[in-house]
Amino acid sequence: MEIKPQPKLKFVGVHIINVQFKASQEITKEKSLNINIEPTVFYPEDNTNAFSILMTVSISHKEELSLTVHSVGNFLVETEGSTSDQDFRKSLVNANAPAIMFPYLRAFISTFTSNLGGIVSPIILPTQFFQGELKEHKPSVVE
Repeated sequence: MEIKPQPKLKFVGVHIINVQFKASQEITKEKSLNINIEPTVFYPEDNTNAFSILMTVSISHKEELSLTVHSVGNFLVETEGSTSDQDFRKSLVNANAPAIMFPYLRAFISTFTSNLGGIVSPIILPTQFFQGELKEHKPSVVE
């Protein structure tokens, strides 16, 4: 039985590109937070083996707290000597890549909120499981 090499997913890194924070009063752990995580995928035209996950994490509580973190995770699919099965590639993009990237955002948010002093209790996001197909990010062209 021949075992064929499969494509490998290489995580190049994550960049926090924008943070927006506003707190109008002290927020304690007892308050329930609204957490929204929106990952999208971007495929650059010049490199078919590369893709980026754009992930926005928004945390809020009524009008008292608002934290939004925009980030980009860069990935490469190394296909040397392997047969590239589209379903396998989709699973790398849709489930594996966001799951690899998310702990970096989770750690950033925990560290950021820990350093705010008494304004906000440290926010520790729960573990996330990513399922389904990611929406593709298409940059708008301005002429």
